Amino acid sequence: LHKVIVEHVRFITAPQVYRENHNHGLISALMLFQAADCVDSLKPYAKQAAYLVRQQVEHIFDPHGFAREHSLQYQWFNSNLTVHHFETLQRILGNETAGRLSQCAHAAKVSLMTIGALHPDRLLPLGDTTTNKSRQPGEHQPRDPGHAEAVHRRLLRATQSCVLAPEAGFFLRKESTEDGYDVLSSFSCAWHGYAHKQNDECSFTIAINGDQLIADPGYSRVCGRELLREVRSERVHSTVWSTTSQWSSRRSKPSGSKITSAQLSPNVSAVLGEHRRLENVHCQRVFAVVDRSLFFVVDRIEAASVDDLRRSFTLGSSVNVHRINSSVTLELSGSRADLCCLTPVSPPTLEPTRVFWDNKPIASQQIVFRVPSDVRHHVNLINLQPQRFQDVSITIDSLTRMQVMYTANSIAVTRDLHLEPVHEPCYVAHDGHEQFNVQGFSRWRSEH
Repeated sequence: LHKVIVEHVRFITAPQVYRENHNHGLISALMLFQAADCVDSLKPYAKQAAYLVRQQVEHIFDPHGFAREHSLQYQWFNSNLTVHHFETLQRILGNETAGRLSQCAHAAKVSLMTIGALHPDRLLPLGDTTTNKSRQPGEHQPRDPGHAEAVHRRLLRATQSCVLAPEAGFFLRKESTEDGYDVLSSFSCAWHGYAHKQNDECSFTIAINGDQLIADPGYSRVCGRELLREVRSERVHSTVWSTTSQWSSRRSKPSGSKITSAQLSPNVSAVLGEHRRLENVHCQRVFAVVDRSLFFVVDRIEAASVDDLRRSFTLGSSVNVHRINSSVTLELSGSRADLCCLTPVSPPTLEPTRVFWDNKPIASQQIVFRVPSDVRHHVNLINLQPQRFQDVSITIDSLTRMQVMYTANSIAVTRDLHLEPVHEPCYVAHDGHEQFNVQGFSRWRSEH
């Protein structure tokens, strides 16, 4: 048995088998680490195991503790897999690495347990994430998470809360509207490597009471390369794509995909992302939520020609569509939303697509807009309360300076959008009476 174990250790650490910067490599490193710590005859492997674990932690997680693998599910998986061995790692690797692991646990708890769930048993399918969540995330947290517990409690009881992780590349927002709906929205823009990476830069989702209005296609464990290729494709995400060319390969060197600016406040939440995954095309998108029910998508696309470019919105499988010219009415679970274009554009087309629920492909639809060449900014509005919010308009000075105007109950309202550069994770909660805004865990520790 001992000989078999030693041979297996040699096998999983061989260069042709061991995977750096990947959850598979993390599993192998932690297995070796645990074996070397528990079995006397494997003690000689302890130093190698400690090095591999430290290397994986440094590359899989960003400096703020968020996993670089592009998935809410793997944020939870990698963090819990690592902090399960927290006390042993702290003893052997020292406080510096252990502190990094503690950050990973906190990031997983705040981003996943509080914001990233459609229901208690389902995850928001952002990135390579299955909707079916069989276990509660955070089950192996360090004993004294301290500030993360405080952040978690505030976010959990807030009527409006959001988490922005700019380096990890996602924005999550949850709120309760005045008419009794729970709305969960997300925005994604990052590229750190090929592991669990989808072509979803500047894609977004909106869910109402757990049902997806604007959907992410999800992730399927069903075997078959064609199916996996379909799920990862930009064609099934709510983003910009081309009818004649594909985005750059996920396996090429990552560059240019990032969240650069944001505004987080009770009345306005907005993020700006950009990427260059299409050759000779620079895509920038602002995803903004104004007064809980007005969702704006503002695109600026720089390209020599836009004739082959399309802007699409992937609908949840339960959404019923009624189209009137350039406006579309979406019906979901008794609620109604209007999707319209605030810039001149030809009427959209409605095309079939598929989303994945419980790892099964389900027929759905996609609203597709052509990209006109004579428009600088392409603007869509999704109005979740069209009977209340009327005469909605937007004035754009730049992607970081805009003004939204509308009328509600015969009262004219103006909201200013002023996006500022953002570098650290932000956690915002608002319960109708007070608000807190935290730039990173270190500041939270010093202030509380």
